[in-house]
Amino acid sequence: MILPLRIRILMASTTARVQPEATALALVLWAASAGRTEIAAPLIAASTLPQLFTGPVLGSALDRARNPERWVAGCATLATAGCVVLAVSDLQLAPALLAAVIFSVCTPVLTGGLSSVIMGWSDDHSMLAAWDGTGYNIAGLLAPAVVTAVAAWRPPAAFMLLAVFTFLAAAQLATTRTARRTNQTPDTAARPGILDAARSIGRSRALLAVTVSTTMFSLGLGGLELALVAAVDAYQLPPERAGVAATSIAIGALAGSLALTRTRRRPEPVSMTLAAIMASGALLMLLSGVGWPIMIPVAVAIGMADGPLLVATYRARSDYAPAHLRSGVFTLGASAKLGASSIGALLLGAIVADRPTMLGLLAIGGVGILAACTGMLINHSPSSRSLPTDHT
Repeated sequence: MILPLRIRILMASTTARVQPEATALALVLWAASAGRTEIAAPLIAASTLPQLFTGPVLGSALDRARNPERWVAGCATLATAGCVVLAVSDLQLAPALLAAVIFSVCTPVLTGGLSSVIMGWSDDHSMLAAWDGTGYNIAGLLAPAVVTAVAAWRPPAAFMLLAVFTFLAAAQLATTRTARRTNQTPDTAARPGILDAARSIGRSRALLAVTVSTTMFSLGLGGLELALVAAVDAYQLPPERAGVAATSIAIGALAGSLALTRTRRRPEPVSMTLAAIMASGALLMLLSGVGWPIMIPVAVAIGMADGPLLVATYRARSDYAPAHLRSGVFTLGASAKLGASSIGALLLGAIVADRPTMLGLLAIGGVGILAACTGMLINHSPSSRSLPTDHT
């Protein structure tokens, strides 16, 4: 019984997240090969910035849904259509923007929304978070690899491949039946809204610490790829080495989350989240001061801190959010991180400004340390109270 559940989690988590993880890279590669690099930025912005609004709205809808798996399946089906539209668009602005807007609607549900639904599949939130995080990190490793390989042959085909992944996710979730619903309660399930989810975060010291610290850290991580390119350029190495470093981080993240699937005793999730952010920030600063050969093991270590960070964040949201507001809390957190990441990419772009420098990595690492310290202050502040842990 346990093994099929873990397999279902792994399959749903992986197939649903490949498209959100790969879209930006696929767009950049296609635009570059077509000699239309100017179109990539507005398309990426159109697919990410609206998530600040679409995520909370759809999260509240998930909290009200009788069968939230069907809602996630519907969004996966819509994302499949968006991939197909983009694949046949020939990068014409109108259909490409339509596809980008579709992604902005679907992505919060396929990321944070799906995690909140998975947290209703069992009372063992630690196990659920570990396997969901593992699937997410498999997608994070698989996405750039498959997109780069297919785009080198035929860029539009990369989006057809992404459509296959989202279709598989839709097919699985549409046929998923859960014996019990843990994200609703009879008295409050009728009309939970965005403000209810936001208030639950504000009332809980633990949730507020996790939300603020992960959002702050995402502000830095949004420009990680730009910082890596500038860093390898400082060593007069080809930009492809930045891809090697990014892949090393993804490998470490997968290893870190897999390790947690084998661990029975796990630290309290808020402390684990803040410790992982602090470690990631320190390692990013270290990455800016070592030579190329040493950058690879340091990058793997960064990923090994990021894997537990994702799992601990899921556990904190699941444990401290009221059950009937869980989807709203998850999607609010995911939307805040995505919005901060978009802004961070713009800020990091201004710092590195197409020049060889380590300042980008230093800035991201510093933001991580500041984010962890801010989270610690919030978590130990006597002015806010934490909601009791909810395992219903």
